[in-house]
Amino acid sequence: MKKRILAMVLSTALVAGTLLGCGSSGDSSAQTDENAGSAKTEDTESDEEGWTVGVATPNNAVPFFARLNAGMEETAEKYNITLKIQDANDDTNTQVNQVETFIQQGVDMIIMMPTQLESLIPAAKKVNDAGIPFMTVNRMLSAESAKDVGVDMITYVGADDYSGGQKQGELLAQLLGDSGKVVLIQGTLGTSMCTQRQAGLEDYLAENAPGIEIVDMQASNQDQTQAITVMQNFLTKYAEGEIDAVVAQDPYSAIGACDAIKDAGRTELYEKVIGFDYPEEVKDYISQGLMYGSVIQAPYDQGVLAMETVYQYFTEGSDGIEENTFTELPIVYKDNVDEYDPAW
Repeated sequence: MKKRILAMVLSTALVAGTLLGCGSSGDSSAQTDENAGSAKTEDTESDEEGWTVGVATPNNAVPFFARLNAGMEETAEKYNITLKIQDANDDTNTQVNQVETFIQQGVDMIIMMPTQLESLIPAAKKVNDAGIPFMTVNRMLSAESAKDVGVDMITYVGADDYSGGQKQGELLAQLLGDSGKVVLIQGTLGTSMCTQRQAGLEDYLAENAPGIEIVDMQASNQDQTQAITVMQNFLTKYAEGEIDAVVAQDPYSAIGACDAIKDAGRTELYEKVIGFDYPEEVKDYISQGLMYGSVIQAPYDQGVLAMETVYQYFTEGSDGIEENTFTELPIVYKDNVDEYDPAW
């Protein structure tokens, strides 16, 4: 039987307090009906008039967010929640304007998936000032900056990206042992996922494998074509034997790195790429021996859990809602790749 990636609630605050999970303090199956099983299944009486929730997403063209949206939409329908989903196309100013529009419309709640750690803080403050509850999903706001202006929110729902970075470090140490030289392909600079995954990776290596050195890093903006170019640059700069592995912060960067390595004939780096997330292509590349492993994040389950939390807030208030509502992050590599269905 394939393993399901079930959402679980952890009360632990984020390591180092870098990101805001609460102001007051895999999708393992590609089948929608199976994923729905990770949410509550009992019949629940909804408010007759229902509720309206504004959702500000970073980029719906990315399959990950499309899958997350599907989890939200299907669960929201069950609870008589109307979603107004707006796509920022990775533009921070657009997302700020969308949040301000939600405020003007008087929605019952706002969900943010911030394009940047810092830039959405003023918009979040405006949401507070308007008396509208809000939460973040999948991406976070900077805790320090939010605290400075008194931003308050319900919770964060999604992956603990710091822990995810540590799990990439665990895979890297499993691959290389005590020493090695590594290049890092970052995702989108300024996002919580990029900042926290890198911090988790670096901290894990410093404590558990100090002989493994990150010798270079460059961002791909989570774009496969850009990642190919980034990896080609690394391969030109570092001759055979000068780098031992590649860590990529997102699946598209990992896939692009593998493609560049294969095209360049750098066989010494086959099965030396570590990624994040688990779409079908990542599973295939692990099975084929091009990629070593990845950390599984379940977007559909994050969407389900987000709506479960929204409904809990509407019907019961904030009591009982954890400071951060994290989902599981299993590690997958060649030895267990057949135990997990792709997340999308």
